[in-house]
Amino acid sequence: MEREDFDFLAARCEGPVLSPGEEGDDEERTGCNLAVRHRPEVIVSAARAEDVAAAVTFAAARGPPVAVRNTRHGFSVPAEGGLLVTTRRMSRVRVDPHRRSAYVAAGVRFEQLIPEAARHGLAPLSGSAPHVGVVSCTLGGGLPLLARSHGWAADRVLAMDVVTADGEQRHVSPQTEPDLYGALLGGRDNFGIVTGMEFGLVPVVRLYGGGLFYDAEQAPGLLEAYAGWTTTVPDEMNSSVALIPFPDDPQVPEPMRGRRVWHVRIAFTGSAEDGTRLVEPLRRFGPRLRPGP
Repeated sequence: MEREDFDFLAARCEGPVLSPGEEGDDEERTGCNLAVRHRPEVIVSAARAEDVAAAVTFAAARGPPVAVRNTRHGFSVPAEGGLLVTTRRMSRVRVDPHRRSAYVAAGVRFEQLIPEAARHGLAPLSGSAPHVGVVSCTLGGGLPLLARSHGWAADRVLAMDVVTADGEQRHVSPQTEPDLYGALLGGRDNFGIVTGMEFGLVPVVRLYGGGLFYDAEQAPGLLEAYAGWTTTVPDEMNSSVALIPFPDDPQVPEPMRGRRVWHVRIAFTGSAEDGTRLVEPLRRFGPRLRPGP
């Protein structure tokens, strides 16, 4: 990219436009998965939807491929060359308690949205990691902690603001552009760059939850027992299970270190008394590991 091209793009963006080796370049291009590092020719760290549109319009006219990164979570194909759009500076959050809805800009993480919604007894359909981006998670379907009782996060999307490949900013809803709306939900960033999203929240005033950990070698029948247990509990008892191979590393809590561990996650929207009673059979699956004091 010629210097005059870089200056042309930078003049049209409110957020910083960075070239390789420039201060801030590493922070913008590096995610939490250090095995995947983007090496773009230029980075547009968008501060507003107009920056995203300027970046896409520039790329469409001059030909470099475009990649987009939200809040550093998840896996992706590394971008070699081209233009990388990052959205972490787009952090607007608006909660409408009367409509039980929220609007978030592209860079908002669940840890920013959850406290705002909780002030009104509401919650987004989020996963278990609060630092995940709201928009990117939801575009991928958004399987939440409360999936059994409330379904997928993508099912509650009301509208999206998106920049398409022609650089146009569009307001997309089931009524205005149903085909693009449907393609975005599940298509992630393949049909445009979503700069903002409006979606429904759910009423949550209490939650009984946590996790139970088991050494996989000492609880060989856990998965079958867990599957049977899920048929005995009400829809308010949300749960999931993961098999995690923890490395033998000092940063891992000693009881987990070097083990394959079953992690059973619980999110119950009823009372603590009912939650304790319903979870009790899980405690008999086998000896549990305790990651902390």
